Amino acid sequence: MHRRSFFPFVFLFILSSLAFAGQNPDAPVDSFITGTNTAWIDWTRGEIVVQGTAEIPEVIRDPDDYRYQAKDYDQPRNVSQARLLAKKNAVQDALKTAASLIGNIRVSDKIKLSDAMRNATVNNKVNSYIDTKFRVRSLSTDALGCAVVLTWPLYGADGLMAMNDEPEFDDNFLNFGYEDVTNFTAASNKPPAYPGLIISAPYLMLTPALAPRVISESGRLVYDSSFVFGQDAMKTGMASYAVWPFSGGKSYFRCTALNTATFRGTDIVISDDDAKLILGNPASIEALKHCRVYIIAAEKK
Repeated sequence: MHRRSFFPFVFLFILSSLAFAGQNPDAPVDSFITGTNTAWIDWTRGEIVVQGTAEIPEVIRDPDDYRYQAKDYDQPRNVSQARLLAKKNAVQDALKTAASLIGNIRVSDKIKLSDAMRNATVNNKVNSYIDTKFRVRSLSTDALGCAVVLTWPLYGADGLMAMNDEPEFDDNFLNFGYEDVTNFTAASNKPPAYPGLIISAPYLMLTPALAPRVISESGRLVYDSSFVFGQDAMKTGMASYAVWPFSGGKSYFRCTALNTATFRGTDIVISDDDAKLILGNPASIEALKHCRVYIIAAEKK
């Protein structure tokens, strides 16, 4: 019996306000970006970025004003208090936006993170991640208001992917490393060994995911969470999304995606011939286990 591993994170539901790298002036032009101009996910750098804003509240100086007298009313008495309150409200604005953005992350083709959060344990973990794992990238205040930019890591010890320790979930969740992929190895006519896989799909309407699946045109499973070492997936992600031109992985096996497997666009279809080449050598399969996969998801703008 294989231990089920909680992994409720695969990004992203493409919004109607989709913003790719280059369309957002604050986003890196060499990254694959989804989201809006104020809240986006950098799939190349593995980062969630959210902006929050708030106006400077009115300062109440008159002791006879009922708002001044009300001890439980959140109203500043001087300019310093007003600026502090604006900073607090800007952070809260960013946290609220981040909760919406993160809730729309796809766990897989089957389920979104917001669906997983119906489970109380998942809900508490995700909310704790939102409230405690952010970093302040920038914060500015002027006479009118405050603006803050917060970031969250997708990967690493504090990343969204690291919350992979709950065994109490169904098969919609991702289970690391239970598939014996050596069963796919060809007995003869072994192809060359490749240290990784690069899939070119810049013209497909991809929905980036923390754990995408790759299948062949005949339905053969080429890559998914069952293939990989969980620690590698949590540290670096199961796939690195990139934009074209891309200079990495010079000796990796390169192939072109034929289509997406479903209308949601998280899973990628490659040819049967390419599938045989990548699965036909144990060394290539070992590279997949270590998540050495790049997906070229867009062209540089």
